[in-house]
Amino acid sequence: MNLSYLAVLYLFQAYTSYAFHESHELKELKLLIVEQSRRLDEIVEELTSDARIKEHKETEFEKNQPSEGYINDTEAVRVNDRLSDTRHGMERSNDDDRKRLLVPAATTVTPRPPVIAFSAYMSKTEYHVVDHKILTFDAVQINEGNGYNKHTGSFIVPQSGVYVFTYTLLIYSNSEVCTDLIINDSIYGQVYGYSGSLDVRQTATSIVVLRVNQGDTVFVRTASDGACGQTGAFYGDTWRRSAFAGWLLG
Repeated sequence: MNLSYLAVLYLFQAYTSYAFHESHELKELKLLIVEQSRRLDEIVEELTSDARIKEHKETEFEKNQPSEGYINDTEAVRVNDRLSDTRHGMERSNDDDRKRLLVPAATTVTPRPPVIAFSAYMSKTEYHVVDHKILTFDAVQINEGNGYNKHTGSFIVPQSGVYVFTYTLLIYSNSEVCTDLIINDSIYGQVYGYSGSLDVRQTATSIVVLRVNQGDTVFVRTASDGACGQTGAFYGDTWRRSAFAGWLLG
């Protein structure tokens, strides 16, 4: 085998080996390109699909939105309901305000007790002043509650409560008298009157405020302790009056 033949054989083998390797790498490169192209197509398809979905949602949303200056029927009903509720609430509030203005505040206050009061005076002079005598004031001016008896001079308490009792005695000249305000059998007020001259008249007054019970008896009586002379007289006429009065405070 000559040298030329060996050289040619070597070159042929080298070329064949190179061509074989080149062809194998080229095939792998082509496969890689095809695979990458397919993957790119898939990515583009996914992006296109997402864009279509987003566009569809935006279109549906825009369809459901009212145009400017327009309210759909459902929204209009809700607005009308709110306006109606507001109007009715304002009307009720105004009605309540008018009622509060029309109803007097006194309606919320505890009712006042009934009026109980009496006032009477002597229509004539009492000349017979003696111990332990109940004085009668026969000229009745007021007797609300009908508790006072002009014949006996006694006040029978119609209702329990706090009362004011007062009596005034105008005594004749040259007189000395002692009197007591009696409730049942107890003394709660006293009046002493003395005039030591024929030209002197004297007025004496007692005022008592206390709580009494229904059915208690209140009257004015001359004292019986023997300390007073019990002489003279009590005036009783048109403008010189000995008087007895009482009324319920509450």
